[in-house]
Amino acid sequence: MSSGIGIRLSPLYHHATPSTCTGNPRGRPATSNTSTRFPSYKKLYLNAKNKNDEFHKLSDTPAADGQITYPSDQEAETRFVTEPLESDMTIAGYCKANLFVSSTHNDMVVLTYLYVLDEDGCRIPFVMDLNPATPIRKGGLKISHRKQDEALRTEYRPYHTHRKEDVQKLVPGEIAEAEIEILPTTARLKKGWRLEFVIMPKNSAGELFDPRDNYSEGALNTVYGRRYQGCTEMGRPQRYPDNVKYLCPNQPETAG
Repeated sequence: MSSGIGIRLSPLYHHATPSTCTGNPRGRPATSNTSTRFPSYKKLYLNAKNKNDEFHKLSDTPAADGQITYPSDQEAETRFVTEPLESDMTIAGYCKANLFVSSTHNDMVVLTYLYVLDEDGCRIPFVMDLNPATPIRKGGLKISHRKQDEALRTEYRPYHTHRKEDVQKLVPGEIAEAEIEILPTTARLKKGWRLEFVIMPKNSAGELFDPRDNYSEGALNTVYGRRYQGCTEMGRPQRYPDNVKYLCPNQPETAG
């Protein structure tokens, strides 16, 4: 399993060859048409190790081991950006983030944002007021509320219970897995543009403000490029890549 986000690509407008398209809900044979008519979900991986002056990479393949630590009580952005798109693409549907995180305290808030960057690296506004600070979609979760209803969750949409009896506090320094729903959206992306995924612990708008917050001040949160779980017989931790997931509801997820 890996940390990342998931976005559904439109079955009408995602240009791809049949070999790169996943999902054929009606069982019809693939054709050589330049535009597939079936939904496609793409995996992207968070590269938590290599960083240029502004952002980390968001790539198609698992990255090397790495982790990013940031203060829990500041509005710092952790940015992951893809390479320029090789063709036009339309996003239409559910999104989700699958993250492996830890904190030096017993809880943490993760806010997630999905932006689109133009050829110059500027954020493209997708709202009427043309505010570039507005993402095409966002999500968030208090990590102690990561427990899900197994009967209602799906491959492409988390469903958290948010019940008092299901609260799962963090053990300081111990890695936890959490799926974060990013609400459905639609956006037409042009060739040469980039997708940007942003993680924040808080923002000035007060999203997911917790009046009983006793865990963020002075704490450090960490997002992992790979998951560490268990030990081998040699005593070395087993590693699992963190990734961004684009999952098709009509097709089982492949291991990754």
